[in-house]
Amino acid sequence: MVRKSYARPCLLLVAAAVAACQKGPPPRAVAVELPEQVFGGEAARAIVGITDTNGKRATSSADHDFVVDPPDLATVTKKGFVTCEKSGDGKVSVTIQDVTGTAPLSCRMVSDIEIPDVGRVDIGDGPFQPKAIVRDKAGKELSDVKLTFSPQITSAVKAKGLELVPAGVGQTEVVASAGPAKTTFKVEVVRRLQPEALPMDNNKRIDFSLPPGNYELVVNLETPKPIRVTWRTAPYCHYDHRTPKKQHVATCTLQEKGGVVFDNPVFLNHGELEVGHRYVEIREIP
Repeated sequence: MVRKSYARPCLLLVAAAVAACQKGPPPRAVAVELPEQVFGGEAARAIVGITDTNGKRATSSADHDFVVDPPDLATVTKKGFVTCEKSGDGKVSVTIQDVTGTAPLSCRMVSDIEIPDVGRVDIGDGPFQPKAIVRDKAGKELSDVKLTFSPQITSAVKAKGLELVPAGVGQTEVVASAGPAKTTFKVEVVRRLQPEALPMDNNKRIDFSLPPGNYELVVNLETPKPIRVTWRTAPYCHYDHRTPKKQHVATCTLQEKGGVVFDNPVFLNHGELEVGHRYVEIREIP
């Protein structure tokens, strides 16, 4: 007598039933998260978030079939790794039990970043964004690339989002990057000062008292004339420019508290005895 075995079909039926139970009800929502911009040569990943029927949200670690629109913009692996094929905008979608989540995809194939040295910026002028030219491999300019800034000396300049913020008098190099593309530029931070203007020589000269530091005095004249500048406590910095000029620039490092005395430009320009900051700029410099 031959006995028939039903063990394998029963096991298959049980496995199918368990799988069906594990699948469960459809999620309440599916979300896809992507970086704001994805650059060529950069490792980026799409993160899938699932909200269940009870409102609990969790990040999925399962494989998913992602759909890119337009299809030639990028490829996405089942694990969510994104590789851009060209510059452009589109979207990435994933569907779980007929519930679809979508995220915008911005691909930028950055090949070259060009930023000239910024030169001087003043602390009082606040945040700024360096002028940048970004190109793809074909040399086409990409006008909306969001660069990341990394100052080497953060006591001089700090990065805040897409801007740089002058933090203190000093010089630093800043690295600008978009994925693997990078460039470096220089920034010099200065501080405009408004020290009390004290009259000297019957208002024909002006005296600024200054603490120790590095300083630059700029005096602007309407017509070329000579000028005398004397740095108190730093005679090695004296500036006696006998050649007539419209703009005179004198610099000095004060090792101790001192100041600067100079011909009053209001008197030189108009013969008036007003004492103040008109026609004068003084800055603390690196």
